[in-house]
Amino acid sequence: MNFIVAFFILLGVQISMVVGQNGILTQAENAATLNQSAIVEEQIEMAVFAETSTYLQNNVIDGGDTSLEALAEYMSQQMNDSSSVFFTSLPEGYYITSVSIEEGTKVRFSVIVAGVTYDAVFDAETQTTTFE
Repeated sequence: MNFIVAFFILLGVQISMVVGQNGILTQAENAATLNQSAIVEEQIEMAVFAETSTYLQNNVIDGGDTSLEALAEYMSQQMNDSSSVFFTSLPEGYYITSVSIEEGTKVRFSVIVAGVTYDAVFDAETQTTTFE
């Protein structure tokens, strides 16, 4: 009889380790979600970097406006224009919304991917994109 009780206690512990709140399956789901978010953020960062590089390269060569404000304005326009090259460098299914310029050099925007919204800020001064 004691053997059966001990067996069921161990079985209960094992089940909770696999499917419980901190179980293996929950941790695997959390890791998959974090991994997917990191992939999306990296793809957005790469598209922003590519567009920034192209803009600066073209304007330095042509003697155009390379001010931080001009870069922020250009990025804002590209994000608002669905026919721009910026959009072709993003994977299919990425939708940019809510584009605005803050402090003259920061572009705040949101990207919707598979129903999840990623809020980001492109800083023209540091030429980096951060996610909130």
